[in-house]
Amino acid sequence: MTITADPFPALYSSAVSEGPRVTILMPVYNGQLYVDEAIASVVGQGYGDFEFVIVDDGSTDETPAILERWAARDARIVICRSPRNEGIPSALNRGLAVARGQYIGRQDADDLCLPERIAAQVAVLDAQPNVEIVSAGYEMIEPDGRVRYSVKRYEAPEVVEYLLNFSNFIGGHGQVMFRRASAAAVGNYSVVHQNSQDYELWSKLIRRGRCVVLPMIGMRQRLHEARASVVWGSRQLSHSVAVSRNNLEALLQRKLSDREVAAVAAVWRQMGQRGVAADAHRLFVETYARFVAKKPSRDHRRRARIAKAPIWLIGAAIHAKRGNLVEA
Repeated sequence: MTITADPFPALYSSAVSEGPRVTILMPVYNGQLYVDEAIASVVGQGYGDFEFVIVDDGSTDETPAILERWAARDARIVICRSPRNEGIPSALNRGLAVARGQYIGRQDADDLCLPERIAAQVAVLDAQPNVEIVSAGYEMIEPDGRVRYSVKRYEAPEVVEYLLNFSNFIGGHGQVMFRRASAAAVGNYSVVHQNSQDYELWSKLIRRGRCVVLPMIGMRQRLHEARASVVWGSRQLSHSVAVSRNNLEALLQRKLSDREVAAVAAVWRQMGQRGVAADAHRLFVETYARFVAKKPSRDHRRRARIAKAPIWLIGAAIHAKRGNLVEA
């Protein structure tokens, strides 16, 4: 089925209509190189109770033809077309406007969905009403599919919530599932920080409930020069820092100065700037005190410290290499 939507439909409805349990949501723009393989990885899951909403965000290559061929073969595929390229958050909101599933599973057009991921995430959301996000580990792969390395952030919900204050600790996007009604309640994807739209949505959802990270590999994320994190790298960094600022201000219940924000970003993202260590240290002490005030378990406090330790170590090594021994 193909839907051409212009102007935008109502994007923020939380009404739940009869339909499949899950909507797999995938935006694509000029994705002819990898989209065929991405679609195949979803429809071959072995989990049947889903629809696959694919938003063609104004593609000008062979992507529309590839999508039409898939839609003709599989009735679960719904193609939604944008009249022009509007960007990932707008494309995702367009897809959410037609989604019928109770749960939204994300997929990107250059990545691969691994078997059993959907069923495992549905089981968690069904069993635990206080869980808003279910993530998993993922593998980074070369353009030809060879695995380069794995990212396994298997932490307790309390630790994930704390670490999200500083950056997108969940990582990725296409290995995550969340509740459609909850996303609608927080305004779906924001176009304000559009290059960190996933981090911003996780930050809003985590204030409503918990994030469970399954101890499994749920996605293979493809490394290539045309991916968004490369093309929009500097903008993504700026937007991510802005989301982190919002999170920290909500946690600390006060406004941060630009100097404090820059200091935390410099240390957490290992930029190597001089003269910021003291400011960053004071803010990290303050945030950890707020974390401890929530009475996490001893193990959760230990895990939070362990997760931060490599960041400090790498940052110190960068400063030492540059001769900034006091900062190190």
